[in-house]
Amino acid sequence: MPSFIAVTGPKNDIWLVNTVAALIIVIALALLFARPDHVYPKILILGLGSALALFLIDVIYVLNGTISRIYLADALVEFVLITGWLIVFREYATKR
Repeated sequence: MPSFIAVTGPKNDIWLVNTVAALIIVIALALLFARPDHVYPKILILGLGSALALFLIDVIYVLNGTISRIYLADALVEFVLITGWLIVFREYATKR
């Protein structure tokens, strides 16, 4: 983070920087490990990974007092999405 701030300038919302970084990492991993002939798994990885990243950012930064507890409402929505993606993934995996 210090080198990022040195290049881009001071940040008031470091949690937002970390959220974007987490999403970029998830997207990069999905593209790195997905085979070009398997589009559906890419969507599953991206959906599940993005929801998980957003959930973790919300919970971690609420717990350490950086962001308001209202973000736990978003964490709840992300948890529902994670559950949905896991169901879709299980159905996809059992059909293969």
